[in-house]
Amino acid sequence: MAVASANSKGEPRVAPRPAAFLHGKFYLAANARSTTAHRLFITPSVAVTYFENHLLVMGYGGASFLRKGETAFREVAPEWKRAFRGGRNALEGIDLFIRIDASHLQAFAQHPERYPDAWD
Repeated sequence: MAVASANSKGEPRVAPRPAAFLHGKFYLAANARSTTAHRLFITPSVAVTYFENHLLVMGYGGASFLRKGETAFREVAPEWKRAFRGGRNALEGIDLFIRIDASHLQAFAQHPERYPDAWD
């Protein structure tokens, strides 16, 4: 997923990040000291673009932070591990999930017939 945030001057910055779509929201795993987390702490406005094969999902909104030790973090952690087929160390160095609270989402599928349940 491409994640866009703004630096301290308000200039846009984009970085690739692994993401999981869980319970209708995108989640990023991060370390609180990472550049992306730092930028989003200061200005939580975020835009994301997910693309895979012939499917594109774009959204923008705000970032919320689930810190290690909080109930919400503990609820997401096992699902993150399953999504990435990770073991016990799948979240080593990760102390934060960033939840994308999208106010707008757009999707495009070159072959929508491959996603019949999604379009009902």
